[in-house]
Amino acid sequence: MSFKQALRVANAMEAMNVNLGLKPGDKVRINVEKIKKSANYKSYNEPYRKFIEEHQHDIFTLEAIPDNNLKNVFQFAEDTSDPKWFFCGLDLSKLAEVKPVEEAPSEPQPVKVETKAVAVSEDDSFAEEEDELDNDLDDTED
Repeated sequence: MSFKQALRVANAMEAMNVNLGLKPGDKVRINVEKIKKSANYKSYNEPYRKFIEEHQHDIFTLEAIPDNNLKNVFQFAEDTSDPKWFFCGLDLSKLAEVKPVEEAPSEPQPVKVETKAVAVSEDDSFAEEEDELDNDLDDTED
């Protein structure tokens, strides 16, 4: 999109108080299908159309346009074109922010283990109780 087109879009969005929630540093993809469906698509020059088709799967970092306060219109940090292309935020898909996974602690952490003491009498009463439990379980399996 040319600067003139970007300025027209930015002014229209500003007049409607549109805030897309995009800001420099956000990661985005070009929404090529949406752009192609636009009534203005044929008015875009061939190098621009070629750029968006070649980069439809790429991830870009939004960059503010130098010396301008255009809202909702951006350039891409990774764009090596001279001059860089302009993109309306409406034609971009913001990627969800991925939070880094916390790293495992560098040192092993102690594990708390609970134990219970079992009293065993010298008269084998514990063994008799265990035999009774085994018999009860055997009766319930039938």
